[in-house]
Amino acid sequence: MKLFFRVFLLIQLVTLPLRAQYMVQGVVIDSLTKEPLPYTSVYLKGTTEGGMTDNNGRFSFKTCRPEATLVISTVGYNEYVRLIHPAKSSKFNIALSPATYALDEVVVKPKRERYKKRDNPAVEFVRKMIEHRDDYSPDERDFWKRDRYEKMTFAINNFDSLKQQKWLYRKFKFLTDYVDTSAVTGRPLLAISNRELLATDYYRKSPRSRKQWVAARRQAGVDEMLSRQGMEQAISVTMTDVDLYENNITLFTNKFVSPLSSLG
Repeated sequence: MKLFFRVFLLIQLVTLPLRAQYMVQGVVIDSLTKEPLPYTSVYLKGTTEGGMTDNNGRFSFKTCRPEATLVISTVGYNEYVRLIHPAKSSKFNIALSPATYALDEVVVKPKRERYKKRDNPAVEFVRKMIEHRDDYSPDERDFWKRDRYEKMTFAINNFDSLKQQKWLYRKFKFLTDYVDTSAVTGRPLLAISNRELLATDYYRKSPRSRKQWVAARRQAGVDEMLSRQGMEQAISVTMTDVDLYENNITLFTNKFVSPLSSLG
């Protein structure tokens, strides 16, 4: 059974590149102001295919599905759902309508002291940081490079004997070969993916360009037995670089206002 499963996966990986690929791309804007919406989640329902819009509200990704349901969502707007046919049309202009919320009245009464912005050293410190944000932003330099080391581990916690008796794990008994012990809790865990990257990033302001030179890469885990395309897509969507010099930052597909933003 183990040999048959690995042969089946090998056939799937060999035949996957032969399938037609379609490009899904477009732009997401505010339906009222017509301004682009950056860092908006765009994905195909029930899959890991998709990504986030850039600073100009544009998105682009590939899919092998001739028909799928496109889902676009972000905080403060109504979710957009649409059946698309990437094989026929792959460019979309999406206008999201702002969501309305009915909130109950909340009355806050201070006891003794009131918060004051005037002559508050913390407020003044943050204000000066925002004013001089661009003076220290790395992207305002003509050129820079940095060394990058990444280590990511995805695992299922408490992978004890009870979980190993479930039908999914009984069917794929080779999963027990990847069971390890947590250095924190001391309990067994199933390593889904272990990834390490050693690289150097390069940036040029004009013309704007970013490149990465990979010195070494290591990958191990159960994901080597599964679809690498799906795993890579899931990691690229959830694990993105956090840049505090941007007005908005994205962490685990959630968008937050940067502390250095003018709205911070």
